[in-house]
Amino acid sequence: MKKLLLIVFSISLTLSMINCSSNDRDDETKNYVGKWYFKKASVYIDGDLDGTNDFTGTCEGKSYFDIKSDGNVDYANYSNQYIVTTNNYECQLKNHSGSYNDSTKKLKLIQGNDVTESNVEFVGSEMQLTYETTQTFNNVTVKVKSVLILNK
Repeated sequence: MKKLLLIVFSISLTLSMINCSSNDRDDETKNYVGKWYFKKASVYIDGDLDGTNDFTGTCEGKSYFDIKSDGNVDYANYSNQYIVTTNNYECQLKNHSGSYNDSTKKLKLIQGNDVTESNVEFVGSEMQLTYETTQTFNNVTVKVKSVLILNK
């Protein structure tokens, strides 16, 4: 559960710079527009794979980035939340916003007071978002790299 929370936290921090190849630039640029749904996330700590989460068929798998042609981004973040009154988990939605800058290939997400930027790369029909940070746990500093795979 701790790894899942770290993955979800890292994903929430993550998100996106789109890096299209230079060939057929006009056609490829249009491909980033639309809804990109969460497929899979992996977290690496100091270069070693720490965990992978497949979102297929899960509440989190409903999460998406809707990238508009004007560069605005709507981020629908679905997650299971424990509801005390019902003593159950329910799939809850939190909406966030952001922007995409095609010239810098960065996607900036705004979640409350947190603003993050991630690198994005297209691999086949998938979009790969990469976010790297340094975190300190119990006086030990580690490099954390989160990779989120999305598809339309």
